[in-house]
Amino acid sequence: MHSRSLPLLLIAILVFSITTVSYAQYAGQGSPVDALFVQADAANAEKDYARAAQLYDAIVAQFPNDPRAPEASNKWAYAVDAQGDQDKSIAAFAQALKEYPTSTYAPGLKRSLAMAYKAKGDLDTAIKQLRELVVQYPKSPVAPEAQISIGHLYTLKVDKKNTVEVNWGFKEQAYKAWEAVFTLFPDNFEKGAEAALYCSGIAVERAHDGRQKRQDAIDQVRALIDANKSGPKWILARCVLLVSEMALGADDDEIALEWAQAGIKNYPDCKLEVGFAHYVAGNALESQKHYDEALQHYQIIIDGNYTKADNFKDRDVNLYAMRRSCDCYKNLKQPDKEREAWQALVDKYPKDPIAALAKKRIAELDAAAK
Repeated sequence: MHSRSLPLLLIAILVFSITTVSYAQYAGQGSPVDALFVQADAANAEKDYARAAQLYDAIVAQFPNDPRAPEASNKWAYAVDAQGDQDKSIAAFAQALKEYPTSTYAPGLKRSLAMAYKAKGDLDTAIKQLRELVVQYPKSPVAPEAQISIGHLYTLKVDKKNTVEVNWGFKEQAYKAWEAVFTLFPDNFEKGAEAALYCSGIAVERAHDGRQKRQDAIDQVRALIDANKSGPKWILARCVLLVSEMALGADDDEIALEWAQAGIKNYPDCKLEVGFAHYVAGNALESQKHYDEALQHYQIIIDGNYTKADNFKDRDVNLYAMRRSCDCYKNLKQPDKEREAWQALVDKYPKDPIAALAKKRIAELDAAAK
């Protein structure tokens, strides 16, 4: 008999009362299991998760060998999880896995169990569960995502309270987890490209912290891009952008410009990444005092109608481009165009803190023009 927290007698009573209602209400509408599913799914849809959990539990308890029993066990676990008790969620996912370890639902349950441990703050156990998932269910579509998640969980262990070396140990573990995606799932081009992006981020960070020569990091990212050319273009474009921004931050304007231009040329349909590539290119040219050329890149962004969806979180490439354009016109000694650029910025971003600076500069230009 299937059992969890309720005594066997109580389960039997519960099953009898539920199925009695089911037979009466759904006579002629399929099997008793189907009738119970109708009630359970309805309760689930109404977010009455406690009731749904009882009904799914009743199916497994009374009909453990029914073809739909693994589905009921799976839905029971998620109905328990929806009630918000992390300990009960962990117990439910573990129980559902124990009952039907070879069902099609098992990999997803294993991943949910890992995420429940993560939510509780037990990152080590979460990582252990995901590692087991990859080994036990290597052919599951959930497995590549689980391998990616292992890397993310290691990055969550990075903490300011740790020493630099301890934190870098976690980052290197994350790198190894992402790197393993290439060998474990060689035909999954999407996850391979995603792993390449995360590996590129670690390579760039190594260079930033002096743990790797910058050129070695650049070569490493180039190799990752070349090895994952069949992956999503936006991911590859983002790898290119990582290198261009790293070079810009290191005042290597030539490398920054080279990679930014490569991103613009090779991934023209990736609006977000191309927008920031134009911004990096503009910055690099501006640093070299090629103000006219820098303005061309900034103007492409300004004319590109970039929305919030076309930006990284908390970044506004259009605002940045408008701001840099003002300085370019100033350096070109074109006060009329500079004033026009500042005014356009005020009109578009009246509530942004930059508007105060813009108004001050406009006043200075007006005074100088008198």
